[in-house]
Amino acid sequence: MSRRSLVAATATALTAGALALVNASPASAHFSAQLYGASPVAGKSVTVWLRAGHGCSGAPTTSVSVRIPANVPSARPQGKAGWALDIAKDASGKVTTVTWSGGSLPDAAFEDFGLSVRLPEKVGEVVAFDTVQKCGATEVAWVGTDPEAEHPAPALTTVASSTRSTADFSAIKNAKGSLRIDADASAVHAGKVATLRLEESGTVVARIRLDKAGDIGWTATGSTAAKVKRNEVLELVVGGQVLATDKA
Repeated sequence: MSRRSLVAATATALTAGALALVNASPASAHFSAQLYGASPVAGKSVTVWLRAGHGCSGAPTTSVSVRIPANVPSARPQGKAGWALDIAKDASGKVTTVTWSGGSLPDAAFEDFGLSVRLPEKVGEVVAFDTVQKCGATEVAWVGTDPEAEHPAPALTTVASSTRSTADFSAIKNAKGSLRIDADASAVHAGKVATLRLEESGTVVARIRLDKAGDIGWTATGSTAAKVKRNEVLELVVGGQVLATDKA
């Protein structure tokens, strides 16, 4: 399955002769779209959790405003204790923007803001939730679908049907030749070592340690990224179990 999530972190590229174990910067450190094992099946409903991973330069998050993508036909937000909920709609009654405000999420903590949405009918369509995070008077806009951008929007990509998966997993081989890996295997796997390998050949591409939230946010370049060709299927393996697969 695919989750084109926006999470920014880097890790040391592995040498050609040996696989190094790397500590990935936490995926929870930015705004990301979490599905907790569900599949973003085209035309179906799913709950998307937009994760605020930190505040703004140390300041707590006080407001999260999400623009519902035009390709999402319907959306219903989660009510959160301690946060006021504002829902904006267009003339037809379609939800266009959802804002949670009035709370205070410390910089050192993360929180999920839920949206129950119906996904577009087309398979392979990117659904990006442009988000404005406020920390008092400071604003950070998480927009656009470029995973290399400083503040990309939380996003996912629709698939044809539910796949074998107990993790949100995204593998992207971009035009520059780098390989981007984002994953949320849930906190049950926190601190464990995940193996990234090619499905067809079984070749191990890298071993990466999951952070305390069970997440990975990692970018490979050079010889490590070269091991993976565009459209090859990658497996995310933890404890000998294939948690998820995705096509690069």
